[in-house]
Amino acid sequence: FDPSPASRRQRKLSRQDSTWRDITSIEVLKTPVFYVHFLNNLMWCIGISPLFALLPDYAIEISMSKAQSSMLISFASFGNLFGRLLISFFMNFFSSAMNRLHIHNISAVFGGLLLIILPLTNSFLAFSSASMCVGFMFGVLVGSLPVITAELYGAHLLTNAFSYLMIADGIGFLVGPPISGEYGWPYPPQILIYRVPL
Repeated sequence: FDPSPASRRQRKLSRQDSTWRDITSIEVLKTPVFYVHFLNNLMWCIGISPLFALLPDYAIEISMSKAQSSMLISFASFGNLFGRLLISFFMNFFSSAMNRLHIHNISAVFGGLLLIILPLTNSFLAFSSASMCVGFMFGVLVGSLPVITAELYGAHLLTNAFSYLMIADGIGFLVGPPISGEYGWPYPPQILIYRVPL
């Protein structure tokens, strides 16, 4: 049975309409848990973005060499890569033995605490270790985010929820460095709340 070109075109348009309705659905915005998740992503990205944007300049300010300051970003990126690889391995092969949401939340809290502790040292070894650990926590968060999103809202709302969470990430990465630049990186005590995710 070979359908006519008009019927094939009609089926394709109906699939596109269905996909568009799924993408633009606001069903996930009716879930109170989503707002906590959105705020968590926003605050985390406000806190982590200065690390990637301002860390080399800050390291030079505290008397590290240019070579050392550029290596700090490499350490954070290596930790990020390792965190993403490790969490994807564990979520695929040990999913029954671990609570994914707890791992996501623990990495958010430890990453936030590391961001608070990071400016308290001036040695290259401590900075590089902390940068790698923060990168690792960020990799765990990013690697576990799609799985956590699907578990919290269901696979049918994954596209919508993930899209809104990426908007939160974008806003956080957009406003984080200017906030840090305005108040000086690292943050002064009165706005340390940006460093600790919910």
